[in-house]
Amino acid sequence: MQMRTKQKAFTLIELMVVIAIIGLLISIATPALSRAMQHGRAMKSSNNLRSWGQGTMLYVTESNDLLPWEGYKTANRMGDNMNEPTWWANAIPERLGEATYKMHYEQGMELQSPNPVPMPGDESIFCDPSADPPTQAPYNGGGVKFFFCYVPNSQLNNTFDGDEEYKQGLPFGIIRKPSDTVLMLEMRANRDELPEDDPFYWKTLNRHRCDWKRFGARHLGGGHIVFGDGHIRRVLNHVVTTNQQLTRDPDEPSGNWNRSNLIWDPQGPAYD
Repeated sequence: MQMRTKQKAFTLIELMVVIAIIGLLISIATPALSRAMQHGRAMKSSNNLRSWGQGTMLYVTESNDLLPWEGYKTANRMGDNMNEPTWWANAIPERLGEATYKMHYEQGMELQSPNPVPMPGDESIFCDPSADPPTQAPYNGGGVKFFFCYVPNSQLNNTFDGDEEYKQGLPFGIIRKPSDTVLMLEMRANRDELPEDDPFYWKTLNRHRCDWKRFGARHLGGGHIVFGDGHIRRVLNHVVTTNQQLTRDPDEPSGNWNRSNLIWDPQGPAYD
């Protein structure tokens, strides 16, 4: 006579315990996975900015110690910038074997793309994978579309007057302390990288160069900076936006945003 083996099954309590353990493991793993992804995106962005620094130094070497031209400040001159070979967004990529900004734009227009310039999600040295652009991006500058994640330090030329005079670029020699002087930086992609009560929250972001006022905060509360000697550093936003007087007030009468190891204007105080 055959004996029937009794199959053991999970009780309801055992099943609930297993489910609870799985849920606990997921709750532990999810933040760790999220942090790992954030670090991965930050590393990619840091590498992009490092390439910009290397390309800048190649340009300086080939151009008799001149920096690439920073371009006309106002957005409505973007077409003029784009047509200038010495403009940083054209000059630096060429040294890296990458397409210039003008090439990207012209190809996008030929393809009738709604976004004819590199945008986050594209594989390009122009794009930070963590950037979250606002709905109005890419911006319109005098009939030309543009959007940037990495930009030159706009304070480098404060001592010099006239865009035309320095259209071929500033002399690199003005950077007396390269290891402490900001060369390029990550710009905020949207205002909400900062809390709404931040003193710099409402700064407009349709720019192709900037300083501390528009510095990024999307990489663990800060952003990356490439300095004049080519090294990269991630700095917290609130550190970058604190002046010598230890305030973050843009209306501080004597506020100087040059710090001992964070120089914006190498020729004098960096005022708002």
